[in-house]
Amino acid sequence: MQIKSYEEITQSDYEKYVRSYDDSMIYLSSIYKKMLENILEADSRYLIAVENEDIVGILPTFIKRSKKYGNVINSLPFYGSNGGFLASSKEAKQELLKAYNELVKEEKCVSGTIITSPFEKDNDWYKENVEYTYIDNRIGQVTVYPENFEKNEANLMDLFHYKTRNSIRKAEKCALTVYKKNDEEAWDYLYKTHVISMEHIGGIAKKSHFFEYVKNIFKENKDYCIYVAEYDNEIIAACLLFYYNTTVEYFVPVTTEGYRNMQPLSKIIYEAMKDSIHAGYNRWNWGGTWITQEGVYNFKKKWGTEDYPYYYYNKIYDKKILEIEKQELLEEFEYFYVIPFSVLG
Repeated sequence: MQIKSYEEITQSDYEKYVRSYDDSMIYLSSIYKKMLENILEADSRYLIAVENEDIVGILPTFIKRSKKYGNVINSLPFYGSNGGFLASSKEAKQELLKAYNELVKEEKCVSGTIITSPFEKDNDWYKENVEYTYIDNRIGQVTVYPENFEKNEANLMDLFHYKTRNSIRKAEKCALTVYKKNDEEAWDYLYKTHVISMEHIGGIAKKSHFFEYVKNIFKENKDYCIYVAEYDNEIIAACLLFYYNTTVEYFVPVTTEGYRNMQPLSKIIYEAMKDSIHAGYNRWNWGGTWITQEGVYNFKKKWGTEDYPYYYYNKIYDKKILEIEKQELLEEFEYFYVIPFSVLG
């Protein structure tokens, strides 16, 4: 078995391998890699296990270099993108892990983090084999679509909490128009409303170049789609979705203040779910939720979600990183997970 770089294989072979797993997510895809390479000021180092000329495993990583503090490696960076090992055997995993540990030493990394997939079936292997200083965790929340939806669309509604069903019906009574819209008007509304929303809750907004790269790198109505809700010929809500393999990724939802009571986002989600079922997708990934985010968790739960916990395996290789202030870490290692902030100070 050999460990090769991404550049030593073909993109088609890589993509074919990733897509051969129903549980693989867009974060492992070659197109997401390309987007990160454009957004991040960091180096991609994808480790590929090859046996008899066939790919048998992958581990995607990015390295953020800092002359001031040392280098940081993530699988994967950017708002907690799920990375980790995708492999055909434990032997392939072990070889990839060995190559990863060698890469960490070679690059003199001060911190390394591997974020698992919410669909990982062998979390015990990580705990037994991956070296870590801290384990951080998130709750992945996923709505698994009903198998008999085609015969009766009411089966989807039946998954939801009655309050969610009422929200959808309320939006329908408001005579909202929901449809796909990937033009400049939609992108402009999505970005500007996203920034306002993040400022309102004290969150970190995605920068304008993220939206530009999605628009220019991903294919509309194949890799992504924007759904909008209109009222009185005005866009009042929108949602950016990603599509990959069997999963829809709920990525950037926004609503104009003053219209939330009309529940436009609920109508968008419901219509997008139905469309994706007809297109052959079988689940909707709401993304990770912090243990402390009770309100966010309950909102997603009302959409009939199941819990899929996943983990951040964080290893500190140089304890001096613990002496750095949180804001300094955020600025020096933008988009990268360095250490659980709860252990600082």
